[in-house]
Amino acid sequence: MTYQTEIEKIEQPLTAELYKMLIGNEYYYFTSHEVNIVFGGQIYLPRPIKRTGFSVEKSMKTVDVTISTPISVMFGTYLAASPYAKTLIEITKVIVSSPDTLHKLIFSGMVYTVSIKKGIASVLCKSMNGLLSRRIPRITYQTNCNWSLFSAQCGLSASNYEYVTTVGTITGNDLELPGITGISSNKYQGGTIAFGTEKRLITNHVNTTITVLVQFADIAIGNSVILYPGCNGSPTACASFGNKLKFMGMPHIPTKNALLWGFR
Repeated sequence: MTYQTEIEKIEQPLTAELYKMLIGNEYYYFTSHEVNIVFGGQIYLPRPIKRTGFSVEKSMKTVDVTISTPISVMFGTYLAASPYAKTLIEITKVIVSSPDTLHKLIFSGMVYTVSIKKGIASVLCKSMNGLLSRRIPRITYQTNCNWSLFSAQCGLSASNYEYVTTVGTITGNDLELPGITGISSNKYQGGTIAFGTEKRLITNHVNTTITVLVQFADIAIGNSVILYPGCNGSPTACASFGNKLKFMGMPHIPTKNALLWGFR
């Protein structure tokens, strides 16, 4: 008995789709099935997920698939990253009665764009063969640091910079946090805020008010949240974290091209 023989039966067996996500350095496991499914030693949690159809061509063209799901389900961590973390997605179809032996990988790709409307994320993913034509330098010649704060290359641990506080008022994307009184403005700009299992990117921080890129679905006054600071990638910001030895930027790049403007 194989996956192919089962799927060709006149009376189709019960199947499910499994979504394995890698956001930065962390894996997440979900399924569009109504109950948990154990596959490959991992528990895939049931979530409201749907996707568009796709076909694989012999010409090996890039395959596109769009995944739709509430933000709080799958992509809160992605949206909280600054810059957005590289996100890989694998979709595996399994026979529910025996997923570890009867399964097939039907899509493997990378997140390209995420659009938000009324709390629903529409995520465009492109197959991995589409990446073959792209050239992406690991390190670029730039004034600011190439590493993201709390990444493996940065070396700092986010848990050492957690600040727990409570929500005072909520106005759209603005959260007023009385507990950060006395903390300098902009400290959390570009950082993240966590509420339960959800995370959001902080786009602005003025006095006790922070602005998030995307609203939390169920947050309320009095709820506890965790703040993580931001970093603008400058040498000064890196030094403020005591991490200047890990700085990976070129802050002394000339502002004028000597070949065009000459030496002065």
